[in-house]
Amino acid sequence: MKVDRQKTVVKVFNKEIKDVYAIGRKIGEGGYGKVYYATHRESGIPRAIKAIPKKKLDQDNQKYILIEFESLSKLDHPNLVKLIERYEDEDNIYLVQEYLSGQQLYEEMSNKEQFTEEEARKIFMQALSAINYIHSMNVSHRDIKAENFVFTTESSDTIKLIDFGLSSSFISITEGQSKPNLLRMRTPVGTKMYVAPEVYNRVYTEKCDIWSAGVMLYALLCGYPPFFSHDDAKLKKKILKGNVKFPEEDWANISPQAKELIKSIFVPEKLRPSAKQCMEHDWFKLDLNQVSISSIHTATVQRLKTLSKTNLFRQSIQYIIAYRCRLQEDEIERFSKLFTRIDYQMVGYVSYDACREYFARCFADQGEFERFFEAMDIDGNGRVYWNEFLSAIINHSIFLKDENLREAFQFLDRDGKGFFTAQDFKIAIGDQHLSLGGAHANFGNVIQEAFPGKEIITLEEFMIFMKQPIGDSYIE
Repeated sequence: MKVDRQKTVVKVFNKEIKDVYAIGRKIGEGGYGKVYYATHRESGIPRAIKAIPKKKLDQDNQKYILIEFESLSKLDHPNLVKLIERYEDEDNIYLVQEYLSGQQLYEEMSNKEQFTEEEARKIFMQALSAINYIHSMNVSHRDIKAENFVFTTESSDTIKLIDFGLSSSFISITEGQSKPNLLRMRTPVGTKMYVAPEVYNRVYTEKCDIWSAGVMLYALLCGYPPFFSHDDAKLKKKILKGNVKFPEEDWANISPQAKELIKSIFVPEKLRPSAKQCMEHDWFKLDLNQVSISSIHTATVQRLKTLSKTNLFRQSIQYIIAYRCRLQEDEIERFSKLFTRIDYQMVGYVSYDACREYFARCFADQGEFERFFEAMDIDGNGRVYWNEFLSAIINHSIFLKDENLREAFQFLDRDGKGFFTAQDFKIAIGDQHLSLGGAHANFGNVIQEAFPGKEIITLEEFMIFMKQPIGDSYIE
């Protein structure tokens, strides 16, 4: 089964948003519209919905809205907010995202004034991990700042990058390429205090995000930004000079490695390190914790061993639930950290070699491990991305919760008929571009394997199948 990572969300449902979501209080507001707290009527799962009035949008603004949607829809990483789906009616465009109940990093910084160096290191590593991943997917955020990182819950130390409204796709440039400036970004966007000097010159690359991240790190460590003025012209002059200072009264207790990393960031674009190079800096080696196989719970190991027995229909549903539904925050946080540690190459996914290093000892032989990896690697490209990893490793009790199963069923039964067919399954999964091959050459075969002789699948039949032991077909 393959999934095109550039189409992992539903673009438009054939329903009105008010019929699917109960929209409540306003929780935020941006340049294009307001953000509301909402709950999914069928499952009760909370969401954040950005409502964007069409009357406020000219052609350029509509382009930016589509950019945000397309940018988020192809990304899959534990430190990025998930875009669930998009709705549209006569008056508004609605972007439905996962709801993050924690504060903005900026709010935390304002409340605490200053983080410890250890806290700052853990936060900044997550920020770099998100930036490194989006850059590997040829996306530049272009508005990296503390306001655009949000803690997943009030008690969590996991942050997620939000608001891709100013993001841009880019083409990687290699040294020696003819006329490389033609491939660079040119629109001056971003938040003034965080903007890289080359953005003012209207010729820049994704490394503008690294400069902005450096501004955030500086403020995390001392409580104030490296470049500041209430006068825009003076602020621009300071940024263009790029002279960063470390006043003794605020920086005496900060490690030399942290200062070295910051100084390496505030340099001309060509000399500035990539996100991955920043993650490899000596500062992060001060807090290097290895994940051993002994830290993986026995029950988790058992789930991994049964994964290869999971049929394609169940595998599809588990992927959908892991992406769309309410999961246990403590498990997500634990597995997010495990995912990051296993990805020792810092590429934004778990490679075959990295997976074998951590999990091979769980299996009796190489063949058993091969079958496990093949099942976990949904898109068959040798890379296990975050949602693939999560759907494989999360506690199976999550997949058995009625509210999660009901939302997954509604995802398939878009028209509210009370059942879905192989064609409905094809349409719904097609939005995530799942491709079935081999012995299961079409969606009808996948349905027949799970529900022999059935042409329509009701909610009751769906629930019974999903709650049966893995490997079984539906039995009346």
